[in-house]
Amino acid sequence: MTVFLCSFLFMTAVVNAAEKADEGQRVFDDAGLFTDSQISSMETEIAELQKKMKMDVVVVTTRDSGGKSAVAYADDFYDYGGFGTGNDYNGLLFLIDMDNRELTISTSGIMRRYLTDKRVESMLDRIYEYASDADYKGCVDQFLKDTLKYYKKGIQAGQYIYDVETGRISFHRSIRWYEWLLALGVSLFTACSA
Repeated sequence: MTVFLCSFLFMTAVVNAAEKADEGQRVFDDAGLFTDSQISSMETEIAELQKKMKMDVVVVTTRDSGGKSAVAYADDFYDYGGFGTGNDYNGLLFLIDMDNRELTISTSGIMRRYLTDKRVESMLDRIYEYASDADYKGCVDQFLKDTLKYYKKGIQAGQYIYDVETGRISFHRSIRWYEWLLALGVSLFTACSA
């Protein structure tokens, strides 16, 4: 009965979030950690970041994860909340989970390639510094700053994604500048010698 009640409460929260998401809301402060002016400021920063990246950015806080791990709560909130851009639902969600006392970042679509596990761990290390001082606005500010930084750095060469459920590995293929230059040189040489 408890599991059913927790699932019902979570789904109610997600349905409410999906309705608000349709209106453009991207900060869901269910734990009551932010002031109205902080939320307004974050909504503005997120809207600017979304325009730059052409991906979705969501911030969620909760005091009751419904018995879920922080990662499962974040993934489900994003997936069932109707977030993301494009066919792959590109974007990310930052969760401050007061129930499990944990912070997590959930990525979807192409954003999984920008934010590798190593980059996410690095982001969380910096974000936890603010959380230890209960500066939750600082946590979000650092999250947004690091997201833009890694987006600008681009997808790392040799980057791959391992799908735990299927065991499939997908590599990101890219051509480096010197490979492009070599291909151009070979094609020009071939064209001139013909």
